[in-house]
Amino acid sequence: MFTYRHSAARTAIAALVTLAATSVPAVADTAVLTPVADATLFEPPFKDLQRASGSGQYLYLGRTSRDRLRRSLLRFDLSSIPAGATITSVTLQVAVTRSFTIAVDAGLYLCTASWGEGASDSGTPGGGGVDPEPLDATWATSFWPDVLWTTPGGDYLPDVRAVASMAEAGTSTLWTSSPLLVADVQSWLDEPATNHGWLVRHVDESLLGFSKQIGSRENEDPALRPTLTVEYTIGGPLCIADFNDDGIVNSTDVSDFINQWFTDLTEGTLVTDWDNNGVVNSTDVSSFINDWFAAPPECTG
Repeated sequence: MFTYRHSAARTAIAALVTLAATSVPAVADTAVLTPVADATLFEPPFKDLQRASGSGQYLYLGRTSRDRLRRSLLRFDLSSIPAGATITSVTLQVAVTRSFTIAVDAGLYLCTASWGEGASDSGTPGGGGVDPEPLDATWATSFWPDVLWTTPGGDYLPDVRAVASMAEAGTSTLWTSSPLLVADVQSWLDEPATNHGWLVRHVDESLLGFSKQIGSRENEDPALRPTLTVEYTIGGPLCIADFNDDGIVNSTDVSDFINQWFTDLTEGTLVTDWDNNGVVNSTDVSSFINDWFAAPPECTG
C-alpha cells in the first residue's frame, strides 16, 4: 500500500509538472486582529475547585511544576472582513512573557464548542487562577457555573492545526499559515456561528514544569497582545488548489502538495488530508489533482 501511494504521487507529478501556468495574483487585502475573547483553562489543584482568569493580563499553557495543566483559548471577530472573501493566508503571533528557557512546541487546536470570558482576574503572575465569575470558561465549564464542556479541559478536535516553537520570555511565537488554519478562518467567515476559536496547548503535555505565560488581549502593553493577520481577496475565484497560498494555481502547488503528502505519511500529520476523512492516503492525492485540474482560468492565468 505504501508503495502504491508513492507510485500514485510520482505519477501525478509527472503528469502535471509540464502544465505550469503563470498569472498575476488577485488583488488582496489584509486584516490585523486582536482577540475579542480569551481565557485560560486551569486544571483544578483539588477536585471540584475550579479556577479562572477571564480578564487577566496573561494566558497560560503547559504542565506546571505541581503537575497541573494549563490551556489557553483565543477567539477573533472576523466581521471586518467582507462576506464572500477568500482567505489566502493566516498567521497568529503571541508574546511570551514568562517561561523557562527551554523551548517547547505549542499547537493550535480547533474548538468545537462556544465558551465564555468572565470578569475573573488572577493578577500577576497569576498562574494559579482565582475563583471563577459568571460566564467564565474553566476546566470543567465552558460557561461558569452551569454549562459543562463535553470533555473537561475543553472541547476541540485532536488534530493539531499548526505548530510553533515557544521559547523564553521576551520572545514571540509565530504560527505560520497552513491549509488548515486557512480552512478554519474561511469556515468562520462563511459560517460565523461555527467560530469558537482555537485552543492553545503544548503538543506534548507530559512535559513537567515547562509551562508558559503569554500576553492576553487585556494586557496593558498592546505589543504583548495576540495578533491574527489574515490575508484575503475579494470578488476573485476560489482557488481551492492553491496549496502554497501564493495566489496562483500551477505545478508548484502539485510538487508542494506531494512533498507535504510524503511528510504526512511519515510523521502522521494531516495537512494533506484533502478529503477530510482523518486519513492521509492516495485518495487525497486524487482529490487534490481533481481540484487542480478544475481550477478556473482566473486562478491559472
